[in-house]
Amino acid sequence: MKKWLFFLSLPVVLLSINSCKNDLDAMAPYKESIAVYGMLDPTDSVNYIRVNRVFLGAGDANQIAQIQDSVYFKPGEATVVVEKYWNGVLKQKYNFTETYEKPLEEGVFNVNQLIYKSTQKFKSDSSNKFFEYVLKVTNVKTQTLFESENINLVKDITSTPTQACGTLGSACFFNDPNSIVNISPYQNAFGPIETRVKFATPRYCATSSVKLRFHYTEINLDASTSKKYFDYSLGEFDADVPTGGENMDFTFPGVSFYNALNASIPSNTNILERVADSITFHFYFGGVELQLYKDINNTSGSFGQEKPIYTNMKNGAVGVFSSRTKYLVNKKMFDCGTSVTQTNIINKAFLDFLRDSNYPYCRMLFRGPNCTQNTGC
Repeated sequence: MKKWLFFLSLPVVLLSINSCKNDLDAMAPYKESIAVYGMLDPTDSVNYIRVNRVFLGAGDANQIAQIQDSVYFKPGEATVVVEKYWNGVLKQKYNFTETYEKPLEEGVFNVNQLIYKSTQKFKSDSSNKFFEYVLKVTNVKTQTLFESENINLVKDITSTPTQACGTLGSACFFNDPNSIVNISPYQNAFGPIETRVKFATPRYCATSSVKLRFHYTEINLDASTSKKYFDYSLGEFDADVPTGGENMDFTFPGVSFYNALNASIPSNTNILERVADSITFHFYFGGVELQLYKDINNTSGSFGQEKPIYTNMKNGAVGVFSSRTKYLVNKKMFDCGTSVTQTNIINKAFLDFLRDSNYPYCRMLFRGPNCTQNTGC
């Protein structure tokens, strides 16, 4: 029996393929290979790449995974470099250094995993220059080189968000960063009132996802406080083509948000009240390779067939090297103590809905900043 262990994701996922066919040797000749996971993000100050050894071993897979030397490179055994090209000409090198600063949680894997990081800034492409990037991993002992296919960075929209509006105009979520957001549980003649979230994809984006993070503070009976948040996913959509400018619509009925929030907060007799602070809209944009990796690796093979594994690594290596970027829009809560016209907020009605005794939401004991304390339903 032989076991191939592929460590492909962040956090790392263990794929164990057991084969007991009579025509296979118990221990075939060892072939050196690696598994990598790397997502370059120009919005991050630090980028990480995970590199693991792919090995053939006999015995229990759970025990093998705990042996650091069997799964990971030792310090100094591998070099990790990302090269930046323009029209085939090398323009810049990004050298990744070894670190243990983001260890895995305890479990089946060895927690002292060596990973690789770079603090060099991956700048967004500009002036219609779209560079190509290649990951190169070298085993220092054997001088074996593993490299990726060429990739492009998803266009960073943090500095010019209107570029991700396409032809949507005023319908684009990014068009007016100071706009007031209305999340209503009401219905009209057409059904639940919806909160509009529309934008156009940036260049080289193949998959988009959006989530809302609702920040609030819990105030206990003993006057102690704690910061909390609730995540509400609006889903994920793939682009038809990665050329950018494709309209994405994540519009959602407001009542679904309130119902999900209500279901997420259990009753707690120690809570005096909760204060709504803000809602942050998280937009994520992934590259072509990431989209293929997720789509193919999540595909279930038919009966009797092995599940396909996508990789854009060459020379027998496996894994995925791609890019992603994000854009955050923070909307503060309406401040009841401010009389002037406010912008860039979640409207006052949001707070009213949470306190209205005509809705089940008031059981959560929310009030707004500087508003009258919620005394319950």
